Formats: sequence, structure tokens, C-alpha cells
Amino acid sequence: MLFRSKLKKDFGAALTAIAPVPRVAGASLQAPWVGDAEWHKKDAAARLAARKTWAEAVVAAAVKAPESGYKAQKTKYWTIVSAADPAFTKKVQAAAEAMRGWLATKLPDMTKDSLPAILRIFDNMDHYRAYLTTVSESREFDQRRRELLFVNDPDNGGNTGYGGLFRAILWQVMDDVDERALPALPRWIDNGFWEFCRSSYCDGKKLEFSSSDVEKGRIAYYPQNKKDMPAIWHLIQEQMQPSPEGGKAEDPWGYTPECARLVRWWWSADGLKAFEDRKSTRLNSSHTVISYAVFCLKK
Repeated sequence: MLFRSKLKKDFGAALTAIAPVPRVAGASLQAPWVGDAEWHKKDAAARLAARKTWAEAVVAAAVKAPESGYKAQKTKYWTIVSAADPAFTKKVQAAAEAMRGWLATKLPDMTKDSLPAILRIFDNMDHYRAYLTTVSESREFDQRRRELLFVNDPDNGGNTGYGGLFRAILWQVMDDVDERALPALPRWIDNGFWEFCRSSYCDGKKLEFSSSDVEKGRIAYYPQNKKDMPAIWHLIQEQMQPSPEGGKAEDPWGYTPECARLVRWWWSADGLKAFEDRKSTRLNSSHTVISYAVFCLKK
């Protein structure tokens, strides 16, 4: 009885102590292309300079006020703002740098320079989901906040759990070249990259991209059922699954494994080599279409 009385007293005191705290709005760091009707008229150098200045300010603001529970540290490619423990943060940094180095071998022109960015690491899925309610961007890279997002997810962790991180880095590389690149990605490239990065392995040094069971199963399905693989050109033209009309919602893209296969061929086999060597006897119209479409990302 005495304990209940004391608890009631303490609880009442706690409620009495509650007081409203005035909200202090942070400085708005709006992306320079947002609301600028003349943005498209500026040349590439002017747009890049404006985006770099803005990106530096965004990162500086995050370091100055990293939010409760986060610790900030500067690394070679990013400013890491992490709520996870130091050991996990170190593993994420190693995997991120491995991916960045791998991309430098595949997309050297696109990775020569990079704009400042924040690699934000969440400590649990609940924290990550709460954060996602505050943003409209569905990718692992939020181009208007210059943030790469990754979470410590025990259900999808370990050396095979870095797919989301690798996609964030790839999206950032594209965005660094031109802020219009990500919104304009064709669905076959977008979904192909998604699956390619998902089926990956990284132990901090060794980085591998292998065909997932889903991808292998889908490819095996066609000959077993006496069906042809989806026509490459139809995939690229999106004739296999036309975009919805009249404001209807988009159905889930149904050819992600096939598109991942195209990306895998281009990056891991002889796709780019075939494109560069137009006289190659291995070159056919399908090779030209695949390589040209993805090669355009470098321009």
C-alpha cells in the first residue's frame, strides 16, 4: 500500500512537471534546383557549383547538430552520422568504401569527383521506419538531404546484408553527376541495379555480386517451359509492361531478375567490351542495345 501511494505521488509529480517546449525551426537548406524556374537554363558548370555549395552546407549542418544519439565522423567519401555502436559503424564504413572502390573501376568517369554527402546509420528498424515517415524519397539515397540511409537490421544482416547500402552509393554516384538522373531512370535499369546490388557479399575487403536464387530460377524457367526469354529490346522499351495511364498506380515491376541479368552481363561479363569493340564478331544488335543504354549513364 505504501509503495502504491509513493508511486502515485511520483507519477503525479511527473505529470505536473510536464511543460510545453517551444519548437525551434532549423535553417532551411532547400536544394538549389527546387523552385528555380531558371535552373534548366544554367550550364552544367554553374549547376554543379551551386549543388556543391549547397551540399557542403547540408553536411556542415548535420555535423553541427547530429541529433540525439548520433555521432558524426568525417571519412574519405562521406560524413558518417551513426546511432549504431562503433563496431557496426566500422563494418558499414568498410563495406561502403569497398563498393565505392568497385564502382570506380566500373564507372571511372562518374566517380572521379563526388559531392559532400551524409551516410546515416540507424541502430534498429523501428528508428529507420520512423525516419522514413518524415521523407518522401523511397530510395536509400535522399537527394534533397544528401543522405545515404542504412540500418542495422538483424534479420537482414551479415556479409550478405549490404544491398541497401550499395544501392545508396550507386544512387549517389548518379546524382553527383546530374540531379535529374535518378528521377529519369528507366524502369529496367532501375530495377536491374536494385536486384544486382541486393544479391551481393562483402566482408569489408572481398566484394562479390552473384546471381540470386530468384534470378537463377527465373532464367531456368524459360527453357524448362519451352518459352523464350523476354525480348531485350522490348524490356528496354518497356513494352513488356507498359506504364499505367490515367493516373493509375504502377504495378510492381515484373521483370527485375531479367533486368538484373542484363546489368550483370554488362558489368561482370563482356558487355562493355563488346560495346567498345564494334567490329567484334560477338557483337549483335542485342549487345549494342544493352551496352548503349547503360553506357549513356556515364555521359
